Amino acid sequence: MKHFFSWLFLALPLFCSAQSNYYKGYVITNAKAKLTGYVDYQGKMVNPTVVHFKKRLDGQAETYDLSDCAGYGINGKASFERYTVNATQAYTRTSRLEVGLDTTTKRYMVFLRVLQKGKKLSLFMYTDEIKTRFYLMGEKDIEPYELLRTQYLKLNDSKIYGDYTYRTQMSDELNKHDNPGKYNLKKLDVLQYEDDDLLKVVSSINGERPPRAETNLGFFVGGGVNNNIATYSGSHALANDNAKSKNSFSPMATAGLFWALDPAEGRLLAKVEFALFTGKSEVTLEGSNSRHTFEQTSFGFLPHLIYNFYNGERLKIYAGLGGGVNYTNYSNNLPVKFYPASNAGETERIEKQDGELEPVNAYIFGRAGIVLRKRFEFSVSYQAPSKITSLGAFNTYMERTTFGVNYLFGGK
Repeated sequence: MKHFFSWLFLALPLFCSAQSNYYKGYVITNAKAKLTGYVDYQGKMVNPTVVHFKKRLDGQAETYDLSDCAGYGINGKASFERYTVNATQAYTRTSRLEVGLDTTTKRYMVFLRVLQKGKKLSLFMYTDEIKTRFYLMGEKDIEPYELLRTQYLKLNDSKIYGDYTYRTQMSDELNKHDNPGKYNLKKLDVLQYEDDDLLKVVSSINGERPPRAETNLGFFVGGGVNNNIATYSGSHALANDNAKSKNSFSPMATAGLFWALDPAEGRLLAKVEFALFTGKSEVTLEGSNSRHTFEQTSFGFLPHLIYNFYNGERLKIYAGLGGGVNYTNYSNNLPVKFYPASNAGETERIEKQDGELEPVNAYIFGRAGIVLRKRFEFSVSYQAPSKITSLGAFNTYMERTTFGVNYLFGGK
C-alpha cells in the first residue's frame, strides 16, 4: 500500500498534464452553423483563445480558433461569444500598480464569457494575464463596451487611488432604461467590480431575477472498513521484524464537508472529515513470551486536500494528502509476558508490562479514489505509523488502511 501511494504521487504530474475534459457542448462557426458534440473545458480563469471540439467522445478532436469560431458553449456550465473590443491595459493587482492613471487601451478579438444575455442588456466577462474586465452590450449596440475600473498610485504616497467609472456607467444604463427593476440607486456608491454585484444591476434592467450563485460547498456521509496494524520500536521483544500484528478489520462511520478551492474548475478541493471507528489489535512474536492486545474506539478529525487529476462529468479520479488527529478510548489493554505451566499442577502465569496508551495521537495520511456521477465516492487511505505511547525505552505505533464509501451532497 505504501508503494502504491508513492507511485501515485510521483505519477500525478503526468496525469495532470495529459488531462482533457470533454463535456457536452457546441461550437458556432463563422457561417452561424451550430455544431453539437463535446467541448474540452478546463475551467481556467483566463479566457481561452482556441476551442477543442469532438463530434463524438471517441472521435478525432478538431481545433477552432478566433478566426473560424463565432462562439461556443458547454451545456450547463458556460458559454462564450467572439467580439472585437477595446481592453484597458492597466494592472489592478496591488503588486503591479504604477504611479499615475494609465488609460492605455488595446483592441483585439477575444472570446467573452456570457454572464447574462438579456433582452435589453447583456453582461460579459474577460480575463487575461493582466486582469478581469466586464463588458456591457445593449440591444442596439454594435459591440460590447468595457466597464472601467482603474487603480493607481501617486508619487510619494502609499495610498491606493481608484477611478471607478463603472459605477457611473451602470447608473447611465439604469437611467436609460428607466430603472424597470427599481434597483436602489444608493447601492451604486458601493457597487463592487464583481460578477455577482454587476449581475444584480443588469438583471434589474432586464426585468429578470439574478442567477443564483453556485455554491462550492458540499457535505458527505458514509462508512467503511479499517484495517489496524500495531507495531513496536525500541528495546522490546515485540520490536522485531518477525513480530506479527494480527489484521483487525473494523467498521467506520464518516461525515464531513468539502469545497472547491478553484471554483471555475473544481479540481482542487479541501475536505474536512470526521470519523468514528473501532478496532482490535494483537501483536505477538513466535518463540517469545510477550504479547500485546488492546481494543479501541476512536473519533478522528481529518482535514486534507485532494486533486482530481481526471475531472470528467461522470467520473473523477483523485489523490490527496492530509493530516489527522484521533481521540481514542482504549479498553482491555494487556501488554503482558506470559509463562506457561511447566510442571503438573501449575497454572499459566501472566505478568503485565508497561504499555499505557495515549488518548490523542496525530498522523499523516494519503488517499486515492474515484467519484461516480458526482455522488458516489470510493476511496482507499493509508495512515503512516503514528506513535500511541510516550515511553522512553520502547513505543507502540498504529498503522491503518481504510476502505471507504461516501455519498456526496452539493458541491461541484
